[in-house]
Amino acid sequence: MTPREKRLSKDANMRLWRIFYYDYFDYPKCFEYLAQAREIADEAGIEDANIYIGLGCMYQTISEETDNFELGTQALDYYIMALDAGLRTADDLHTDMACTDVLSMASIQHGIPSVEAQWQRYSQLPETGPTAWLRRYNKLLHEAYTLLDRQRYDDAIGVFDRQLQLIDTTAYRRLVYFTCVERAKVYAKKGDFIEAVSQLRRPEHIAVSLGMKDMQLEVFELLAQFYEQAGEQLPATLGVIEGSAQAFPAFILHHLPAWLGGIMLGTLLINIIGCGSGLSLGAATILVRDVYSNLPARISPSNRIGGQLAQTRLTIVGLLLVAVGAALLMIDGTFINDLGFLSLGLRAVAILFPLSFALWLPGRFSQRAVLLSMLLGTVAMLLAKLWTLPGDAVYYGLGVALIPMFLPARHAHAS
Repeated sequence: MTPREKRLSKDANMRLWRIFYYDYFDYPKCFEYLAQAREIADEAGIEDANIYIGLGCMYQTISEETDNFELGTQALDYYIMALDAGLRTADDLHTDMACTDVLSMASIQHGIPSVEAQWQRYSQLPETGPTAWLRRYNKLLHEAYTLLDRQRYDDAIGVFDRQLQLIDTTAYRRLVYFTCVERAKVYAKKGDFIEAVSQLRRPEHIAVSLGMKDMQLEVFELLAQFYEQAGEQLPATLGVIEGSAQAFPAFILHHLPAWLGGIMLGTLLINIIGCGSGLSLGAATILVRDVYSNLPARISPSNRIGGQLAQTRLTIVGLLLVAVGAALLMIDGTFINDLGFLSLGLRAVAILFPLSFALWLPGRFSQRAVLLSMLLGTVAMLLAKLWTLPGDAVYYGLGVALIPMFLPARHAHAS
């Protein structure tokens, strides 16, 4: 081939590399066309920075997908070769592109100081010609990475914002994508993962609209990572409560207007007082009228305390003291909630079978069987709960409560 044909063949292989990389993501084909382009360039004595950029891009992509640090270092080496080749051949466009890649890859691999020699050579170039804006962009990129090394995150974000103002967002959307992703990573380093996710929305839209698979792979991986880290992090405005019982009051105090929160807390207080007074009065009445009066005279409070009114008042005070003690002892647990479920289970165990058989099979069961069913079922459920037997304790209670119902009846009574 003539020198002109060799150059055309090299350029054709580079175009094929771009097609198989950006459209098909076919790595073997990409390496094949890059190798052919490099072989032709070496044979023709052509020094092409674009070939080294392509090789660096391939190694960087694979290193990011496999988390292989050594491949990342190889990518950086190819980018440095591209920068050197671009400087020697006065290829302004690929020199500027290579510098962007060198800085970004160096920040990942060994830090910006590791490429200081290359940067000093590049920074001496005049900001003239069609790519003058890209040289200003690279100088800002160097400044941003230097600030990141010093952990001056807010200043680095400001520099990335200045970079976006330089870019033609229509012609260089891939560079806009890169800058937005770098800015999102800075927010993640600050620990603000919610904002990092928000900053990725623009690059996500660019990646999808351009159909660039490598960009989509990167942005979706970053989104997954930031969402996971955001889920493990409490927002700064969210306080930590000691127990689930405080969740509703905390929500009222911190997330509602003061006037509405005051109304809800007042309503909640009135509701607690009303329910508590009704329950305590009902329990005291049962104890005074149905329990105390049926106890033997020597131990019955009815003979030692005045009328039923005084007995009821003292019983209410005693019940409230017991409730306060239980609340203080079980403040960090689920004692009240467990008692609520236990009470429902005890009711079911005590009345399900006796009441059902009395309704469906009246007159076929003795009073003794009904009483045994209620007593033994309740005891069985309580023991299963205390011994933490496998399964729900209510099933043990129901099973035991069913057995006495089949005892032979001595007298026929309607249950």
